[in-house]
Amino acid sequence: MQFLRTARPDRAPSRAQLNAEIEELLREVRGLVLVKGVLKKRGVSHAALVAHGREIERARRRLAELVGSRGLEPTAVLGEAA
Repeated sequence: MQFLRTARPDRAPSRAQLNAEIEELLREVRGLVLVKGVLKKRGVSHAALVAHGREIERARRRLAELVGSRGLEPTAVLGEAA
């Protein structure tokens, strides 16, 4: 879900919109990480694991951008993975 991309370009996103998108991305990253563990156990191809890892990194980068836009240090919230 991309809350900020649907916002009007002439207005900054509200705090509620940012919080909602941050929460959504946190759920997405957690889910992707859990699924990656399941995929590994099931023996999927290396290429599939790499593709899944790229998606995890994309979501983490977006999350770090949003957290940074709130004036917070991403590593303080996300750990060194950010």
